[in-house]
Amino acid sequence: SAEIMIRNAITKTPIFIFAILCITKQFLTDAAMTCGEGTFLSNDTESCECDTRNITCSTLTNNVARQFDTSSVYIGGLFDKTGFYWGEEIFNMTIDMLNDHNDGWHDDILSDGTEIKSLVVNAACDPKVAVPAYWKLQTEWGNPLHGIIGCRCSGASISVSRIAGLENVPVVSMSSTSARLSRVDEFPSFFRLVGPDDYRGQ
Repeated sequence: SAEIMIRNAITKTPIFIFAILCITKQFLTDAAMTCGEGTFLSNDTESCECDTRNITCSTLTNNVARQFDTSSVYIGGLFDKTGFYWGEEIFNMTIDMLNDHNDGWHDDILSDGTEIKSLVVNAACDPKVAVPAYWKLQTEWGNPLHGIIGCRCSGASISVSRIAGLENVPVVSMSSTSARLSRVDEFPSFFRLVGPDDYRGQ
């Protein structure tokens, strides 16, 4: 049944969730990574505030003040909802289990009270769909966006990872096998759970 398939598959999914957490935990404690120029991370409000000693302050986005949530890790999912419909179920179940500290399943993860917040959007295995979906997660949802799980197809992963790399947002794909994605200079924040095509063919 679908439930049994999900239960069997979920034993593998924490690997990439843990990878995202290890990479992005620094964002929660490093003010320089979460606050703009001329700002500092206030311990009182847990948000970015202007440093009165500095005339440059970039806490405004589109003339609207943006406060960063430092009590949560924001992980977006870019999945092909048509050809990989059950991936969203596995992803959401894994997040729920990691956030539940009383189910006996890795209850020591994020024991400091940090919560994983997630949102899955459709990447459709298409760069023209995946890039706008990533941008929406980055600009309208992530506060800030700490990492991405996806994409399933290499073409979408290449397009998204090129942009995410410029913004230091980790992208972890479970199935993109293009050898091109191994170029660290071009995709510095891309990681995957499968080998590249040129390696797998040997």
